[in-house]
Amino acid sequence: MALTPRDMPPALVAHLHQHWAQVQLAMRPVSELHVAAWLKKLSLLVTNPPGADTAAAQCRAMFDVCQDIPAGAWCPDARLAWARQPPRNGYPTGARWPSPNELRTILLPFAQRIQQDAAGCRALLAFFPVSAPCVTRPVSAPSGGHPAP
Repeated sequence: MALTPRDMPPALVAHLHQHWAQVQLAMRPVSELHVAAWLKKLSLLVTNPPGADTAAAQCRAMFDVCQDIPAGAWCPDARLAWARQPPRNGYPTGARWPSPNELRTILLPFAQRIQQDAAGCRALLAFFPVSAPCVTRPVSAPSGGHPAP
């Protein structure tokens, strides 16, 4: 059964607009400072974080390779995804510092979820622009005395 704009309660439309605002924040470009802060927290989860002499260069390399990944993908769950990887060839991959490409591979699913969420929000917002109020239809009681679904 297809839904129409009249079927959406105002509270749900308001929630959609709030969620869209959150998605827009998540889609912002990541800054090098954001990457550095994220990597600093990752360094607590691995056995071989870069030392003070190479940390800036490592951060720059990670940023160069992953700068198209939106800021929202650089989240605590992405750090845990790296640390919780299953071992590869008996080696606990998530226990060591990632290469830039390995990190990109971990972050891409988070970025894709943000992109899918944004596409879904855009599709729904086409029916409910910010300035348009939601019009709800009255609920009528069928002969059984229960509201219509």
